[in-house]
Amino acid sequence: MNISNLHFSSRSRVFFTLFIAFCVVVNISEILLRKFDGLYFLSFIDESVAVFGLFVISYSEYPRRFAWVKLLPLAVIVSIVYSAVVGLYYFNDIRFLPVVVQSIINFKLFVYFALMVHLWHRAARHENSDVFFTQAFRYVIFISLLGVVANLVVPAEFIYSTYTYALERDRLIGFQFKPNDLALCLAFFSVALLYSRPVLKHDYFNWILLLCIAAFVLLTTSRTALIVLVLTYILYALTKRYYALLIFSTLIGLLSIFIRLESIQSSFMFAETLSNLSELINIKDSQYIRGIMVVLGWNILFDHFPVAFGAGSFGTTMSADSPVYNYLGVGVLSFFDTMEGIYDSNLASIFGEYGVMGTLIFVYFLQKMIGNFANGNRLIGGYIWTVIIVVSLTQPIINYQVNGINLLLALFVAFPVNRGGPACLDRFSALLSGSLAV
Repeated sequence: MNISNLHFSSRSRVFFTLFIAFCVVVNISEILLRKFDGLYFLSFIDESVAVFGLFVISYSEYPRRFAWVKLLPLAVIVSIVYSAVVGLYYFNDIRFLPVVVQSIINFKLFVYFALMVHLWHRAARHENSDVFFTQAFRYVIFISLLGVVANLVVPAEFIYSTYTYALERDRLIGFQFKPNDLALCLAFFSVALLYSRPVLKHDYFNWILLLCIAAFVLLTTSRTALIVLVLTYILYALTKRYYALLIFSTLIGLLSIFIRLESIQSSFMFAETLSNLSELINIKDSQYIRGIMVVLGWNILFDHFPVAFGAGSFGTTMSADSPVYNYLGVGVLSFFDTMEGIYDSNLASIFGEYGVMGTLIFVYFLQKMIGNFANGNRLIGGYIWTVIIVVSLTQPIINYQVNGINLLLALFVAFPVNRGGPACLDRFSALLSGSLAV
């Protein structure tokens, strides 16, 4: 079934169509910007939608269990005031534009969630009110898999980064432009596929699709996405009580590691991981920027208890030329001149910009959002929490539109907020075909 076949109002239909277009555009905007001149406006589309979302939240009614989203505009205002005050206190400089823009960016995940709840609420009187989430994710996955195929066929057309490390590794990136974005999108797809359609013993197509997803994630060499895949399989085995499958898979995995230990030790992912861990001993001599940011953020969390340096000052897109880096004694590092990898760790940016008090606010919003997906199921709630924390260590997700949108789409498809528990609905069976079974 397609959205056009549902009896939504014309206004709602426009909102749904724009929402689906937005989900697709945020996934391919980077590659479009590098392929076509004159599309610079795509750089601002996600911030524009976030501002629109704050407006919608302020003037819309929400069901009682979503009432907390009404606090989001206030949280942005508090972030702006707080950041201006601490900027004046530490550096005698407000940095008004970075503070305002980054305060909006930092709450994007929750604003997108509120917008998606708003869309669902507009369509709640319809039997198929969740269909637009599945439709949106269907298009995102289709364009992502198309990008994978194109990347494999003509790999020379898909290396855009000027950084030496990117040119040397020749990683699979697809239309997302960043290997980790593509890998996480596919990893999130696995949970949507598993929970939106029961994967049975003889459902060969879905099992083959899951194996293909795992293979593509391996080709991206994204360690974070591999962890998400493993967590997803563990969750599925536990919720379905496939304990034998879980134990068997673990034993096979350990046996495979033992047999291929030598080749694993010489592989890029293993060698790179050991190198990254060893470089955490001395931050100033390290070349692992994610580790640098996590350690610095952790230090700020305690050294400047209970606050930190404010939005747009540390580990975020608007922190270029921030005086904080010189204050911390790391401004001489080349990373902070080129802004290379500075905002990869979302956890570090929250620690460095908001401190303990601000981190607790993010914990509150995350718990409220996750609770609406888990519906009292602690296993699912723990899974979502673990995924967000794992990803946030090395990737932006709360303040980054690509990972944030893809995660939310997967969760809305797998665990609809208007259901009484995890949905095992036959709703994703035609994900890659032209029709949608509901």
